[in-house]
Amino acid sequence: MQINPNGTVQNSFTIGDKSSDVDVAIVGADTVIREDGAIETTAKVTSDTGDNLTTKVEVKIDGTTTSSVEIVDASSKKTTAEITVAIVGADTRVKSDGAIETTAEITTAENVKTVAKVEVKADGATANSVEVTNSTGELVVTKLDTNIAGASSSISTDGSITIKTPTLEVQTGEKIAIEVVVNNTGSVKPNIILEDKIIEMPEFEAGSDVNVKQENGKVLVEVRTILNKSITYNQGN
Repeated sequence: MQINPNGTVQNSFTIGDKSSDVDVAIVGADTVIREDGAIETTAKVTSDTGDNLTTKVEVKIDGTTTSSVEIVDASSKKTTAEITVAIVGADTRVKSDGAIETTAEITTAENVKTVAKVEVKADGATANSVEVTNSTGELVVTKLDTNIAGASSSISTDGSITIKTPTLEVQTGEKIAIEVVVNNTGSVKPNIILEDKIIEMPEFEAGSDVNVKQENGKVLVEVRTILNKSITYNQGN
């Protein structure tokens, strides 16, 4: 653990040749090294809108990371968004506005490089991306965004990203959640979970951009995609 002269914090946890780093740009952040060897850093920020943000990053003894942003607005409503990273050696940054950004790089035996990035913004929304460089040097970038506060994100050991919104009630009174998986090739598979029943959507091409948002009592999943093959599906309400 290093505290810089300006009060910012840099933490690292080294296991073999893997190192998990946490870089905190918030002056006054508190860091605890627990008896089990895990490092926990907590920073508090008040946003421009008056929301109180508590940002917490934990690097566990196996080098994996769990991060969260907790938001308490002026009406005392609490929202929590979380990132769980299963990749040892992932780097985490806590920005001065309270946002958390985690990046992990993986190179497979086939010389395919995956860079997975997950960001929980200061308002609890998320901006995730997967960059895949294949063995011929071709780069594919897939983006996954949600403006729904409280969505949880995870990066798995193969470089894929999963994002899931909290359960939301729509105009019709039904409760739905959206889960989107970007796999380690950059292709996208959204699922709609309606009253605990999964409504599957087709898999979209690598390089697609997905945006999940709440608008006028509805939850919308927008996919901007490059089609290399024909697909057929029914668009639900």
